Amino acid sequence: MSAHTPGPWRVTGANVRAGAALVAIVTDHWADEPTPEDEKANTARLSAAAPALLDAARCALADLEGAAAEIDPNGDRVHPMWQTIKELRAAIERATGGAP
Repeated sequence: MSAHTPGPWRVTGANVRAGAALVAIVTDHWADEPTPEDEKANTARLSAAAPALLDAARCALADLEGAAAEIDPNGDRVHPMWQTIKELRAAIERATGGAP
């Protein structure tokens, strides 16, 4: 996967922009029923936060992997932290198309 449009991303109405670039348009064009404007705005805010959330997830994963290695030096992976690590890895893979 190629790199995403660099942030920071910002919300303008129901759109998401990075500088002058339009990153996303939140619309109900193909929906069976109209989407409330506040729902579209909430979706736009979540989308605009995506680059920062991805960076935070990568940092958290690195921190948790380091802590887990100290807590679980034999690699038994019995500490509950390993489930969180697994979920973070999966979320990052979904966001990046498989890249760490």
